Amino acid sequence: KLVQVGTPGELYLRPKTSFVADFVGQTNLLPGKVVGGGEGTLRIETAAGQIRAAGNGKVEGNVVLSIRPERMRIALSQGSGVADQVGSNGHNRLVGRVKETTFLGEASEHVLRVNGLELKVVSTPPLLTTPEEMAVEFDPADVVVLPE
Repeated sequence: KLVQVGTPGELYLRPKTSFVADFVGQTNLLPGKVVGGGEGTLRIETAAGQIRAAGNGKVEGNVVLSIRPERMRIALSQGSGVADQVGSNGHNRLVGRVKETTFLGEASEHVLRVNGLELKVVSTPPLLTTPEEMAVEFDPADVVVLPE
């Protein structure tokens, strides 16, 4: 069944369904509910905390968020440890416990447990020493809002 047609970049960065997002590379899929919006952003409540996504106010109800592991950046300062805070630079910020780390040579992959959810984060260059707790940040423009 043909689900989406587009360039490799379109399929990877702007999938239309969670199937396409998961089929074309690794992604973090988080179910959530739109709880507000304004000024070009949506606020979505997820088990990991509230996440802001670029978008218009026309999206409502239950959704699935796709966030690519390499779009998440490990935050240099841990902050307050609150999972649903916005970083000082306006990015989304999540804090979790490191469950697993895999050294990949040019990068390292980390599995974080955030409020019972597991999220993958890819760090380039790799982290050679992994803390027990890690904060990650990502831009609202890197959050793809998909239908449930």
